[in-house]
Amino acid sequence: MAPSTSTSPCTPPSRRAVRIHRAWLTAAVAGAAIVTAGAFTTVPGLLVTPLHEEYAWERGQIALAASVNMVLFGLTAPFAAALTDRIGARRVVTGALLLVAAGALLTGVMTRPWQLVAYWGLLVGLGSGCLTMTFAAGITAR
Repeated sequence: MAPSTSTSPCTPPSRRAVRIHRAWLTAAVAGAAIVTAGAFTTVPGLLVTPLHEEYAWERGQIALAASVNMVLFGLTAPFAAALTDRIGARRVVTGALLLVAAGALLTGVMTRPWQLVAYWGLLVGLGSGCLTMTFAAGITAR
């Protein structure tokens, strides 16, 4: 009688490489992008006092950058969702993260209040607006 090739209940299963499903990786990357964008959106509120003390800028000038950021954050979301449907999530996310990175890096060399509005308000606002909950909804729906 030939030995059986089936495994018995007492035999441990053979070791196979554990493969993570692509959907979990996509969810992790999307979650990290959303958290990063949300964190960048809140930073001007933390920098009001240091910017006021370092550059002697008015608090209203600093608040203007935060306001522009929040307005663009809210206005960009529906358009970013439509753009995601048209050109794909990968391109929109890449562009949004590049905008956030450029805005954050440029604030390191700013010297005037209008630069804070342009870099943090405009660039970071547009970039983080593309990575809102509409982005999360679009990714999870796929």
